[in-house]
Amino acid sequence: MSTINGIGTRFYGFTKPDRDGNCKVTKWIAFMYLPFVPLKTMTIKREVTKPHIFQFNVVKYEKMKYTDVLMTYFCSWIIMPLLIGWPMILCIREVSEKMGVSIEDSSGRLSDIWTVMFAFAIIYFIIALLKLKSWDEKRGLPF
Repeated sequence: MSTINGIGTRFYGFTKPDRDGNCKVTKWIAFMYLPFVPLKTMTIKREVTKPHIFQFNVVKYEKMKYTDVLMTYFCSWIIMPLLIGWPMILCIREVSEKMGVSIEDSSGRLSDIWTVMFAFAIIYFIIALLKLKSWDEKRGLPF
């Protein structure tokens, strides 16, 4: 299981590890880190072998639940993009103007408040991606 630039197979839908460190996951075909096709559901035991390198052992294969598949689609295609990109919406000219923030001041330069909003959106986006990467690496690991 591996991805190259977000294309390949990935695990989604991790449950909390049980007492033995086993968790249930679904293996997906992914493109740009987004799940496209669910392949199979299994119970795995995941262990850290080196920093940022994980090994997993399949404990057993399970029947795929379509509610889990729909929840993975919903979280990956709707919730995560909204959480990561919501400040970018503020940088759209029409949205900013509806909020009463003009993009240009009277001299034709970018307004200071819009510049601050744009900088916030970029910084938020970068921090959100770094936090998401850190969270993704910790999913399904024993406590």
